[in-house]
Amino acid sequence: MMRFIFLFVLIPCLTFGQKWVGSEDHHPIDLRKAEMIESGQFLSADTSSIKGYLKNNVQNLRSSNADLILENYSESPKARHYQFAQTLNGRKVFRGSIKLNVAKNGRVLSLFDNTMPVYEDALTVFPSHEPYHQGLMVHYEAPGNGKLHSYKLEETYFPIEGRLEPTIRLEVLESTDRYYELVLNTDVKVIYQNDLLSYSAPAPEDSTVTLWVFNPDPLTTAGQNYGAPYADASDNDVLELNGERTAVQAKATYDAGTFSLANEHVAIQELSLPDVQPATSSVPEFNYTRSEDGFEDVNAFYHITNFQEYIQSLGFNDIVNYQIAVDVHALNGADNSNFNSGFNPPRLQFGEGGVDDAEDADVIIHEYGHAIMHSAAPGTNNGTQRRALDEAVGDYFASSYSRFLSPN
Repeated sequence: MMRFIFLFVLIPCLTFGQKWVGSEDHHPIDLRKAEMIESGQFLSADTSSIKGYLKNNVQNLRSSNADLILENYSESPKARHYQFAQTLNGRKVFRGSIKLNVAKNGRVLSLFDNTMPVYEDALTVFPSHEPYHQGLMVHYEAPGNGKLHSYKLEETYFPIEGRLEPTIRLEVLESTDRYYELVLNTDVKVIYQNDLLSYSAPAPEDSTVTLWVFNPDPLTTAGQNYGAPYADASDNDVLELNGERTAVQAKATYDAGTFSLANEHVAIQELSLPDVQPATSSVPEFNYTRSEDGFEDVNAFYHITNFQEYIQSLGFNDIVNYQIAVDVHALNGADNSNFNSGFNPPRLQFGEGGVDDAEDADVIIHEYGHAIMHSAAPGTNNGTQRRALDEAVGDYFASSYSRFLSPN
């Protein structure tokens, strides 16, 4: 019991607030920069040849106990993209990674090295897993600490005082909205914490439906600044706002006489309180005003579908190539939204504080941008600069999408 008392005491500090990792107190590992290595060499597509090239050209991989694991591979119209995890003595090095981009003709376009220095005499013995399991169970048995959905435990090397030391990493997913990671040392003490949120039946038929949406938002299409009558009005119907809705079309699901907001790209679901069931229709039209719960369902469904279809039209067929789950009435009504990759499939959750987030295509596409970045480079949204880049790319996607929809 005494060994996991550290975990029991330290975890509760993670359980309150919208985002529990403080923005002013960064761990040094969050501030590391990947080094770009110039090349231009030509490589074959064979993974073993590529690993050999990397071990010869990356200093931190030349030790006999260092290696690489291919974690993700994707192709774009002009290139192949490889993401490797660094290992030491067969275990992953925390945040140790390499991203390699190779043109279809074999020329190395870019190599980003985020590996850590290793030593031949690194410790190979890891602690028993039991105290870490027990500590987590004790934490979630306590009142007010949330409800555990699932967790993963892995042995990993973590930089401590200039050396890579054996540690235990916990990746924890709660049943509500929390998804985080902890790294604990051999004394079962939390030394690192990180928020991981970036804020079958027979197949039914596809059917084209008409959807009434803001495209992208009523202020943009009306050419107005925020202010009455172009204001939230506590989510009530306002003649001028409802007048900015436009009719669009998208593929939805038709099953047993009912149309529902699901297709190969997105499914509107009930995932998080408040309990608001997704809109359905007996006719191929979803026509809601903004005071009705179904309006946000329709708005998010259309814009995610439209954006994903545009991505695929460019030849990028491996980006968010799954049906993302979306709850537009989520997070207990908070004025907040997030992308959560801890669930399978990953999910988007939109809050309703202030102006409902899912009424605005900018917010919808910004959050979907996190899904795009996660799909292109899974598990890399860590560290201050990388997180800032993720937010910036989301903003770019959102603003360029709005400009495309309303160029004037």
